[in-house]
Amino acid sequence: MRILKVLFVLLISACVAVPALSQCPKPGTYNSFSGDVDEGRSSEAWCSFSGPGVPGNMENAMSWDGAILGGQWHVYGMYIDENGAMETRRVIDENGNGFIEYQTNYDGGRFWMTKDNVWTNGVEDLTGTVSYFTVTTTVTLSGWEVVGQVSNIYFNGVFDNCMSLSFVYLLEFVIANAGLVWRSDWPDPMPPNYPPFSCTGDGTPEPGLSGELFDVCGITLKIHMEFGVEESSWGKIKEMYR
Repeated sequence: MRILKVLFVLLISACVAVPALSQCPKPGTYNSFSGDVDEGRSSEAWCSFSGPGVPGNMENAMSWDGAILGGQWHVYGMYIDENGAMETRRVIDENGNGFIEYQTNYDGGRFWMTKDNVWTNGVEDLTGTVSYFTVTTTVTLSGWEVVGQVSNIYFNGVFDNCMSLSFVYLLEFVIANAGLVWRSDWPDPMPPNYPPFSCTGDGTPEPGLSGELFDVCGITLKIHMEFGVEESSWGKIKEMYR
């Protein structure tokens, strides 16, 4: 009888340690080319009213299926870190033709993914915290005038409510192309159906803000598990995805 009681206690402990499957995503690689992931649109609010690439500017990105904005995924609350946009390369001739490359790192951020897709069992939406978010941007010039701006975006994060001392579910999200379509200092009117400018951290629209709008495409996201059977290895996992 004593053995049965001990076994019962151990089974209860194991169930407590492992998250409910309904809260966990399905590991795999999903992309927009196969139709698993909707492409999207994004905005960057100039939170200090100083223009692009300035510390504190905040990103807000949503899926776009041609009719519904933010119906499948939403990434928000990332703000440019204290270094701002850092120039990494410059190739410009004497006539002002060429390009400049920048890398911009962000802090903070959250993500949401709908339950109604291949990455879940259809029971609960997925949420999580962004651990690392970086953007590499190429600005093209002609006659010293900016004529194009294209960015590549990469971020990773950790899913909420689906971790234990032995494993964690992680998200890696890549946007191969984010093309500038509008900014507040252009004479054209602001186009509709883009994520609102926000500096609150939760994506709440804030009237009166200036900023930039982008179309994003070529999206690939990967969901996978990392295992750590000891506290020391769990700490290393968290450090990797900071």
